[in-house]
Order: sequence, then structure tokens, then C-alpha cells
Amino acid sequence: MPPIAFPERDIQKNALYFDPWIETDRRGHAYLVYGRFRAGPMQFQRSRDGGVQWSKPQAISHASADRPVLGISPDGRIPAIAAAMSEKTADFPSGVLNGEDPQLAETLRKGIRHSGGAFLSDSFGTDWKQLNSPLPDAHAIPFSIVVNNTGQIAAGWIVEGGGSNSIVTISRNGGGTWEQTVLVDPLQPDRNHAFNGERFPVPALDGEGALHVADVDRWAGELRVRTSADWNT
Repeated sequence: MPPIAFPERDIQKNALYFDPWIETDRRGHAYLVYGRFRAGPMQFQRSRDGGVQWSKPQAISHASADRPVLGISPDGRIPAIAAAMSEKTADFPSGVLNGEDPQLAETLRKGIRHSGGAFLSDSFGTDWKQLNSPLPDAHAIPFSIVVNNTGQIAAGWIVEGGGSNSIVTISRNGGGTWEQTVLVDPLQPDRNHAFNGERFPVPALDGEGALHVADVDRWAGELRVRTSADWNT
């Protein structure tokens, strides 16, 4: 692999970077999303020349975002991002948190509102809009997102609740409304935290525009691939 330029040369002091995700459109364009503390929680950059030069970091969301994943439409015009979103509520404690407090988990549960975030650009990543949340009141971790040339979107998630659930969300109207398909409920009954469900579902598109989703069953004994030519049946 030939050397390429750093996406960002002016590294901010004390900034912390995490969860990078890179995609290409096979036309010499590269797209990069990542988290960055203290300088905007989720950043996007694009290269038009195969990584030789990169655009300046662009903040996609000013809310706290974790594990952003990126998908690009086959024609390269529409990038989409899914991320785990969180924001402090009025119940978040104002003082220093005590790691030995037996009620800490419950305190944080009340003090932080979780949701699944989705973002879309129809201008090669020049401008972005935050879509209606596909999972508005859930601690949801995305593992993959795909988008086609008309703006239909599918994302795979592990979602907290009753044992990490395996879910695919689909929007056929550019993120205006969403439908959920629960692949496995509960995925791991003994693990409530969303990130502990390692058996995550991943969607993919083929050359004919059909949607495929790979997942495993509740006890990891069966591997499946589900296919829908019309994103519906």
C-alpha cells in the first residue's frame, strides 16, 4: 500500500480519536468518519484523490456519538452514517461519580438518554442532515449500514433490553420513517448491555440492489443469510 496523507495534519492537543470507519466508492473517492473528544464528537472527512488530500474535519453531530459506521451508495453520491447517540438528562449527577457506588449503573441509566442516530448526505458528504432516529429510545450499537442510489437505508444493530437483541432497521424514504425487523429476541438473555452482544447483524447490497443480512441465532449455533430483492418481503 503506498503512503497516503494523514486525514488531519493539525492534531489538536489533548484530542482523543476513536472508532474510525473508512469507505470508498471505487471512483478514487474515500470517505472517513470517526469520533473525536473535545473537538466535536463525530467528524467526517472526504478525499477526492485516493487519500492524497483530505477535506477539513466536518462535525456531523454535536451530541455524543459512539461507534459511527459509514455506508456509500453504489453511485458514490449518498453517504450514510449510523451511530450510538447519548445525551445527559436533568437527572445526570452534578458531582464526581463514585465507581464503587452499587447504584451507579441505575444512576447513569436515569442520567443518560440513549438512541440510535442516522445521518445522510445527498451531496457526496458536503452537507449532512440528521434523520429521524430509527431507534429513538434505545441503547443501540450499530455494526453496519448500507444505502442505495435512491436513499433507501438499512442498518444492523445490537440493542439493549431483555438480552441484547439483534435488529435491522430499514427506511425506504431517506430516513423519514423506519421499520424494524427483530432477527433474534433476546440474542443473549444473560447480557443486557447492548455492546455485549457480539453476534451482531450486518447488511449488504449486491449488484442488483437486493438487500442481504447475515446474523446468527440465539445460542450462536446457526449462521444465516437473509435476502430481500425488494427490501420488504
